[in-house]
Amino acid sequence: MKKRLFGILLSLALMLTMMPVLSMTAYAKTSIPYIDENGKEQFADAKPISTAEGNLDNEWYYVDKNTSQGSLEFKYGSGANLILADGQTLNASGISAPNGLTIYRQNAGTGELITSSDGIRSTGGSVTINGGNVTAQSIEGDAIYADDKVNITGGKVTATVNNGVEGCDAIEADGNVTISGAGTIVTAETNCSDNANSCTGICSNYGNVEIRGGTVTATVSLKEEGSIEDCNAIFAGGSVTINGGNVTATSTEGDAITASSNVNITGGIVKATAIENGTAILANDGNIIIDSSEVVAKGGYRALNGTDVKVTNSIVSTEGIVAILAENVEITDSKIHDSKGGITAEGSYYSTEKAVLMIKDSIVITEAYSKALYGENINIEYTGNGKYSTYVEATATGGMEQSGLSTNEKWPDMAIVANVNSLKIGGKLGITEPKGGEVGNYENEVATIMKNGEPAAHVTIEIPKHDITVEKTPGGKVKVEPEKAAEGEEVKVVATPDEGYEVDKIIVVDADGKETDITAKGSFTMGKSNVTIKVSFKKKAAPAAAGPLLAKMTAKGKTSMKITWNKVKGAQGYDIYLSRCNYNGKKLSPKKVKTIKGNKTLKWTKKRLRANTAYKGYVRAWKKVNGKKKYFRTSLTVHAFTAGGDSRLTNSKAVTVKKKSVTLSKGKTYRIKASIKKLQAGKKLIGTDHTKKLRYVSSNKKVATVSKSGKITAKGKGSCKVYAVAASGAKAAVKVTVK
Repeated sequence: MKKRLFGILLSLALMLTMMPVLSMTAYAKTSIPYIDENGKEQFADAKPISTAEGNLDNEWYYVDKNTSQGSLEFKYGSGANLILADGQTLNASGISAPNGLTIYRQNAGTGELITSSDGIRSTGGSVTINGGNVTAQSIEGDAIYADDKVNITGGKVTATVNNGVEGCDAIEADGNVTISGAGTIVTAETNCSDNANSCTGICSNYGNVEIRGGTVTATVSLKEEGSIEDCNAIFAGGSVTINGGNVTATSTEGDAITASSNVNITGGIVKATAIENGTAILANDGNIIIDSSEVVAKGGYRALNGTDVKVTNSIVSTEGIVAILAENVEITDSKIHDSKGGITAEGSYYSTEKAVLMIKDSIVITEAYSKALYGENINIEYTGNGKYSTYVEATATGGMEQSGLSTNEKWPDMAIVANVNSLKIGGKLGITEPKGGEVGNYENEVATIMKNGEPAAHVTIEIPKHDITVEKTPGGKVKVEPEKAAEGEEVKVVATPDEGYEVDKIIVVDADGKETDITAKGSFTMGKSNVTIKVSFKKKAAPAAAGPLLAKMTAKGKTSMKITWNKVKGAQGYDIYLSRCNYNGKKLSPKKVKTIKGNKTLKWTKKRLRANTAYKGYVRAWKKVNGKKKYFRTSLTVHAFTAGGDSRLTNSKAVTVKKKSVTLSKGKTYRIKASIKKLQAGKKLIGTDHTKKLRYVSSNKKVATVSKSGKITAKGKGSCKVYAVAASGAKAAVKVTVK
């Protein structure tokens, strides 16, 4: 009975192992690593996307392997999360996440998500991309859309609309669009079909667009022949703020960057281009603020257009029919160059305050058909507290009337015009003779620059700079750049010594005799007065002579000898000389056996020698002079046995000294006390018939000399080393300091 029961149980077990795996096992959650929005690794219980079809109702999924799906819908109530696993790609026609979707990368950031036709959409939440490679493509709709917000904090995101109809955007949110992260790359491109109006590259319908870092490229263009209108590269129903990164915005038939409120550029590099009739940067009902940035704005109509335009601590290039147009324009501590179209402060119809065009501590170079600088009040000032001295160059090229852009009314060529007789230069009204003419009245209530009774077409206004005087001094030449400078400008001092000289000191003294700090690179910041530069040169100290060349021979095995030596400054190579020691009355001289080129190799081994045999050798350092080899250092001749010795004698292994350092006054002496350690105990050292047991060498005879018996004599102030050298080249050093 027991055997029968056991057989039944065994059969049941075998049947269970042969049954298909239940679907709940295939969909089991796994703890998957991912990188969060703060760059830290986290773990989530996620399901593999490869097993999902159609609707996905869990909170976390991950791309477990290369997978192609149709349309995917993430339906989790509070928003779904997708992890792009490294090395894996998810292809889908489109992704829908009604309640929101957040995308994460893994450590390497190589996971990919590609949508081929319907993009990524969240009709009731936000879309957040924290990393990975995301390519969202749409044929006619938005490539990435969120009813709430779009946040991109990392990774490489490419959003493309391939055949945009009216209202199609590459990236669109009803709320805010935020892009951040130094390494983030975002490309938003909308290719519009004919008559496709109101398309954008990056769009926030009712919120703000904020770019905090990364590389962002937004483009709107016409796919084929036809026409489109009001298509902006970047649009915000609120404000556009750029405070970092590298941003390029281009529109062929609209504005490049447009905000219903303010446009704030407070960092980074921005290039905005409106090719046809658009404005490069437009703040419809707000201000344009550019601070601590580099901006290139080119518009087919206007470059910068806002209620007020304020440029501070920035470098800006503008081009348009009107380069800058606003009620008030303020340029401080900045450089406005290549400004084609002029700068106009036109005031407001709704305000009794007079408009002001102010240029302070800045460089402005601009041209227009007429009125290159135009405003109710024009103030050109220099305070001495900014980065630049004030320099204005305004040119009227002639042609159409500028401020109203009328092609019918022709005006004389006027470079600078203030229409309420308020033209202030350098803080004074009516200053005479700026470069190009003098201040005078052209018509009632109009102040302009006049030359010979006519409006000046080209005017240069340059606030005087401080003088820089260089005192002549022997031993070299001194050049300053620039030769004059305003307060706050950097001045470079270039001191070029004559042959055999070097720069000793550079001193900058202001009009009150006070020294100005100068950097290690030879530059200083101009103060409030003229300065005098004093540069002294001194003769170069004679270059230190190359130290001694010391060689050593060490037995390697029974029949090889290793020769080593120290590096000698200036050597281009070394020659090694070797022979047997004198024997049986034969006197032998070492012959050259090896040439070492360069100054890096400092050892060489001679093989196939006689065992237990004494050899001698030396090393010579050489350099090329006029193409010929010239020896300038030769080592002591060193002696050693192969195999370390013969039946009676052995090599010297090491040398020790009683005192490793001594300090002497000039003329004083000290005798070295040294001892030799043998390589093989029980044998005598190689005999004096080969060489002296100890020889002595000084590294600098101008500091100290040493006699054949090891007596050191102090010669001059400084320090050097004196070596006690045994027959094999083994040595010990005594550091000698002479007071």
